[in-house]
This record gives sequence, structure tokens and C-alpha cells, in this order.
Amino acid sequence: MSNSPAVAAQVAALLARAAEAWRSGYAMEAEALLEQARQLDPKRTEVLVTLGMMHTSAGRPAEALPLLRRAVSLRPALAVAHGNLGLALSALRRTRRR
Repeated sequence: MSNSPAVAAQVAALLARAAEAWRSGYAMEAEALLEQARQLDPKRTEVLVTLGMMHTSAGRPAEALPLLRRAVSLRPALAVAHGNLGLALSALRRTRRR
């Protein structure tokens, strides 16, 4: 849980691998890689937002909400976090109406 350069490099590598897995259609692998990154650096907003977006895209917006709310609390000016939070909330409302 250190902010050392070695941990930052590991997280960056996991993010890159997760992005490639996602683009290749391996959503579960991408999520697992992002969870590893989150364990290493739980305050990395890029990890939180990306994982939240993946949960929302997979039809699990309730799982996305705490991640995206955390990202917004860590970086209130991060527009992508607010946007993805809005998408997750909207998706959650749609699923509850059914």
C-alpha cells in the first residue's frame, strides 16, 4: 500500500494489462487485474474509475457505486469520475424500475 515508484510501476502495468484484456473481450480477467491494482494502491483514482466503469458496463452498477464515490471523494475535480458515477446511478435506477 505504498506510493513507492515500484508500486506505481506495478499498478501501471496492471492497468495496461487490464485495458488490453478488456479490449480483447476478457472482462473477468480485466476486472481481476484491476482488483490486484486496487489492492496495491487503493487510492489510485484511475483504477477506481476504470473498475467502476467495468462493473456498470457488465450490468452491476451497484458494485460500481462505492468505487466511483471513492474516486470522486479523492479527486472532486475529476470529471470522468463524476460522469461514470452518473452513468452508474442511472443504470441502477433503470434496473430497479424493472
